[in-house]
Amino acid sequence: MNFKGEVYEASFLENMVGKINDLFESKRRIVSKGPYTPKNNKYKKTGFFCDQRGRILYNSNKISLAEFDCIEISENSLLFYECTLTQKSENLRVLKKEAIRKLTLLNRIFPGKKVVCKVVSDNPVTLKYFDGLDCFSTLFYGFPSVSLDKLARESRPERIGVHFGMVSANSLNNRMVEFDYIKEFQLFNSNLFKNKSLESIKIDLLSSKGLYPRLYWGKVRVDSLGDEFVGVKSEYTIVSVNFSKINSPKIRYYFIGKGKASVYEAFSPEKKLNKMKSSRAEITKIYSQLPERTIDDLKALKDEVLEWHEKTLI
Repeated sequence: MNFKGEVYEASFLENMVGKINDLFESKRRIVSKGPYTPKNNKYKKTGFFCDQRGRILYNSNKISLAEFDCIEISENSLLFYECTLTQKSENLRVLKKEAIRKLTLLNRIFPGKKVVCKVVSDNPVTLKYFDGLDCFSTLFYGFPSVSLDKLARESRPERIGVHFGMVSANSLNNRMVEFDYIKEFQLFNSNLFKNKSLESIKIDLLSSKGLYPRLYWGKVRVDSLGDEFVGVKSEYTIVSVNFSKINSPKIRYYFIGKGKASVYEAFSPEKKLNKMKSSRAEITKIYSQLPERTIDDLKALKDEVLEWHEKTLI
């Protein structure tokens, strides 16, 4: 299914390239990617670039915040396309949440442009899910008539010269306002969990429009916790409240390994966070600022989260 999705996305990009003359006349440009990625494309610690697989990515201080299927840019607007074949409501909710986060990010770094997400699908039911949403539009694009088995066997990746109607991903960095995700996250997080209820925190998080899906409540000494934390190889466990599902917050526990270079999600088996994950960078940067909490404080937090869940079920 992943391969089928990649074929669909590549086919849509070729369709956009085929229409590039019309775009050029209106001073709109397509951001190159995949086989069109120019040789002088450079990795960016902060900014847009194409990785070795030809994907358009945006980093902030080495943290990968977003990937884009296709971007169209003009003097006054920026349109990014989300190609999808899914019809499952759960997957569509995730796609919507990720798209809203990208909208928030792009509005932050391109304050003078109108930013729109256009959802592309071969299924009217999928498109209907996004119809009428603010800052969204939809486009029907049929799946190409190709043999997936033959394509998988015979495909030979090649580099294609950049079309005159295209611009490089790196060129977007000359037009944007630089955004330091960690610095702004630290400021945002420091204003939360200060005698605030989960309800008031939810309001603050909604104002961030998905840019900050989790907050770090504090750290608790491991030796004050139960036997389930016996495998935590650190003096403290970091307590996070994840609001990925805004009406169903979850408490998660992390710890920093020896040398302070690695971060793990607690419990067996412990899970090492990928170095590119934003949560890893958040934890390492904010750790020294986290207040030390007691086991009674943690119990009160658990009770509040449980009460929150019970209210949402009513």
